[in-house]
Formats: sequence, structure tokens, C-alpha cells
Amino acid sequence: MTVLNKKASYAIIKDMKKIIITITIIILALVGAGVLAFMTKQQQPFYPDEMGPPVSENLQVTTPRQGEEWPLGSIQTIQWEGVNEHSEKVTAFLTKKTGNAFTTVGQIFPWAAGSIVWKVGQILPYPKPERCPDGGCVTPEVLPGEYYIRVIDPESGAVDMSEPFLITAESLKSSVKIIYPNGGESIKRGSGQTIRWSSAGVARGTQFRIMLVYPIKDDAYGRRQIVTLGEKVSNTGSFVWTVSSSLPVQDDYQISIQNSGTATSPNDEGDGTFSITR
Repeated sequence: MTVLNKKASYAIIKDMKKIIITITIIILALVGAGVLAFMTKQQQPFYPDEMGPPVSENLQVTTPRQGEEWPLGSIQTIQWEGVNEHSEKVTAFLTKKTGNAFTTVGQIFPWAAGSIVWKVGQILPYPKPERCPDGGCVTPEVLPGEYYIRVIDPESGAVDMSEPFLITAESLKSSVKIIYPNGGESIKRGSGQTIRWSSAGVARGTQFRIMLVYPIKDDAYGRRQIVTLGEKVSNTGSFVWTVSSSLPVQDDYQISIQNSGTATSPNDEGDGTFSITR
């Protein structure tokens, strides 16, 4: 009986060891899953799908601006401002509108504070189940079209979205396009105006000369008067102009923008003329 009791005891101890090992493995697996979920939550920002344009007083996208054209492959800077502009984990998402629904195309990397330098078209895979067959996420192809940039500060929950801009086919040429005033406007002398333009493929640090151009009245040679409004103006897309009260009242003014460093492209002149009135 003693021998049998010893054998039974050994068997029980052996079974208990198996049970303890099994329980330990289950606990470790559960803990590991929890840690992984936490890490995933920390590393994967919120993906805002099918949401309308947010209204945020704490965060505001300043670039891209409405109507800007960003060629695929070009280097552009996404910028925002507000009380959360220095948060180091503000995340940007490329967003597209279909009907009344906004859909996230993908995440623009990396997280940043204040701005993100982005090679247009490069996005991280979008981790939605339907886009992750067999556990592998698929990076959507960014095609030319109209898009928005949505930025999110995960620390405060602040959200904002840019005005619509265009992603165009890849282009090796740089260009600048005057948006306002571009023809047909009526502007009063002494008023404050904001000259606006868009640019594409323009090297970082490029500066522009902004000029007001109008024909000299009764000039036999058809010469034009050129007034420099701004010299070495940074390529921010806008320039504040106070219209001089001494300018002649006439309807054939144009804005001209030229690269300050060279007489060659990119340059642009208004498509039409505008008026300056009393």
C-alpha cells in the first residue's frame, strides 16, 4: 500500500504541476494581450471616419489652403496653430469626401508639433478590417483629386480639418498661381486687402516679389507702371496689402508675382484686371 500511495502522490503532484503550468500560460497570455492592446491603443491614433467638418477653437489647420494644388511626390508642409500646436503627438490624416461623408484615406506620418513635412502621396496603411485581408493592411493608392487634411490632438481631443485642396498628377515643374485679386474685383483706396496665391513644386525657402501693375494713361508706347508691394516675401500663400490712397482710380490693375531669386519660373500675373475705386 505504501508503494501505491507514493505512486498516487507522485501522479497527483505531476497533475498539479501541469495544471499550474497551464494556468500560468493562460495568465501570461491574458497579460500579454492586455499589454499589446494598450500599446496598440497608444500607437494607433483615432481614425475619424464618416465625420463632418469639426468646429474647434483650440486647433486650426492653416496649410493647405483652399484651392492649393499639391503634386504627387512634391514636398509640402502641413501646418496648424492654436493652444495645442506644441503637442508632440498631433496626428494628420488624409481625408476624402464622398457625398456628405468624410472618409479617412490614411495616416500621414510622423506625429509632430506645429507642422509636418509631407511627401505628397505617402501614407501609412489604414487599419480597418476590410482593408486588412489575412492580417496584412493594404496601403490605399493616393490618386489625383480633391482632399482634406484632418489633424487630431489625442491629448486634448481637439480636431480640425483643412479647406479642400487638390492633389495633382506628379509634375517636375514648379508653378505659382494668383488667387486674389485675379480679375473682376473692385477694391477701395485705403482698404486692407490680402493677396493670395497657390504654389506647387516650389523649393522650400523660395521668396517672391509682389507687384501692382497698371498701364500708364495716354502713353504712346503702351508702357506700364510697376509698383513693388512686397520684396522677398515668403511663400506663405498670402500677403497683406494696404491700398494706397494715391493710386489712380481706374479699372485695369493686375497683380504680378515673381520669384525674387530669378527672373524665370515660377511667376504669374492675374488672369484679368480689377478696379481701384475711391
